[in-house]
Amino acid sequence: MKRKQASRILCALSAAAVCVFCASAPGFAVTYHGGEHGTLTLNDWTYDYTTRLEPGLIAGQYQSVCTTDAAVVRVHHNLYGQWLTTTRGIVTAFGGSRTTGQPMYGTSRSNFLVCPVGIPQMVRFTRIDARITMYGDNAVTSTIFLKSDTSSAARY
Repeated sequence: MKRKQASRILCALSAAAVCVFCASAPGFAVTYHGGEHGTLTLNDWTYDYTTRLEPGLIAGQYQSVCTTDAAVVRVHHNLYGQWLTTTRGIVTAFGGSRTTGQPMYGTSRSNFLVCPVGIPQMVRFTRIDARITMYGDNAVTSTIFLKSDTSSAARY
């Protein structure tokens, strides 16, 4: 009986430790304002939207993402990125702009902004900025960013 109770307690403590670690780890790496929630109007109806920045599958890639149920044209303006490198110091890049062209609902994504140096030279990203404009009854622009905490080991 004691063995069963001890294993339950150990399991609970292990689960709690994993949860605390997972919840706190990203906070050490990034100052995150990489997302925004808001509302826009279309034909006098109010719709929610969310915008965010996402990393790509390859290190050094980022894109902006916009989700709303309003059928609106969206402009993902050029993203701006900075990366710390081993040989060139801070390098910057602009790119990734995309326009939906036609009104759409659901999720839209910008093209990827890519670090201009190779993966072996990247130490970490230092900042990624993006703007997304949605055209409903009026234009709504969301400005979002990710900023690396320079005292941490945030990578890519």
